[in-house]
Amino acid sequence: MIKICKKCLTINTIRFNPIINGLCQACVNYQTQNQIKWDSRLIKLKKIFKGKNNFFDCIVPVSGGKDSSFQVIKLREYGANPLALCVDTGHFSEIGKYNLNNLRNNGFDILHYKIPQDVANVLSKIGLVEDGDIGWSESILINSITVNLALKLGIKKIFWGENSALEYGGPKKVAQSKYLDIKTYKIYSSKNNFKMQKLLNKYGLKNKSLYFSFPPNKLLNKLQPFYLGYFVKWDGFQNFEYVKKFGFKGFHKRVSGTVLNYEHIDNYQDGIHDYFRFLKFGIGRSYDQVSRMLRRNMISINEAKKLINKYNGEFPQNYLGNKIEHILDEIKVSKNQFRKLEHKYCNKKILHKVKGRYKLRFII
Repeated sequence: MIKICKKCLTINTIRFNPIINGLCQACVNYQTQNQIKWDSRLIKLKKIFKGKNNFFDCIVPVSGGKDSSFQVIKLREYGANPLALCVDTGHFSEIGKYNLNNLRNNGFDILHYKIPQDVANVLSKIGLVEDGDIGWSESILINSITVNLALKLGIKKIFWGENSALEYGGPKKVAQSKYLDIKTYKIYSSKNNFKMQKLLNKYGLKNKSLYFSFPPNKLLNKLQPFYLGYFVKWDGFQNFEYVKKFGFKGFHKRVSGTVLNYEHIDNYQDGIHDYFRFLKFGIGRSYDQVSRMLRRNMISINEAKKLINKYNGEFPQNYLGNKIEHILDEIKVSKNQFRKLEHKYCNKKILHKVKGRYKLRFII
């Protein structure tokens, strides 16, 4: 049975965000933030970097997006000397490249880790075909490479951004954690990702599992993988306003499938990623954005419904200036194969096709 959160309008199709007594878990978690003594947590963060030296004291993965830019800028403000790590799969948008370079212009050192383009493209195809997620490899790669680099360089502290369990719904205990703990790390390890080695062999990447290798627990225990959102109240909308002061730029118009011009602008495959998330759960990027706006009382319920009904599930025909035909050709997926994948991953219990476009079977 489909339930709709009375506060943010999200639906209960994602298992980590159930709706109980009218409220989704994301809204419940968000309400707890008002009870947190943020000044005290900020003091704790600053103490972590007390006695700053000339060496890097933490690693921050960066992508050219607003949130990772916010992380490195804020951490430096609070006394850290962060090493920014960019894992490059060759799918950066032009605006993403601009914003990465903007960080360099602001004096940040960026370690560029390049995945061979042919490998990255095949990985994207594996994700799309086998799991309905073109960005499947991106999340695994950034976790595994960051962890291994931290161990190799002897930098114990890693700073991630928001705790997704807090922002998008998840168990209360996980949402209140200051660390991306070992159990969560292991979600991204090779043994938990739909028979990875078998698939790499199937697609001609027999010896490429090294990109996804995770060290044993005894080594992971040496790291401190913090969430910056534990110490600083996280707000993606305010993050954008903050980084604009340092030269960060949004896209020149609303991004396809969203209601904004500054989220998911660093990778031109994100449009397909968000579209397939919509096909699976009925919740696209625009729906996420509107729900977060409602939690913060930024818009009215009526305005939110209009935005969801207009933009949720918008087809990514042209994403950040990149036509879908070009993106699919790059990973060797034909239009016919793409249509079959749409049908395969579409949740037909909650979606149906109206005038060539998938839409929710019910009205928000």
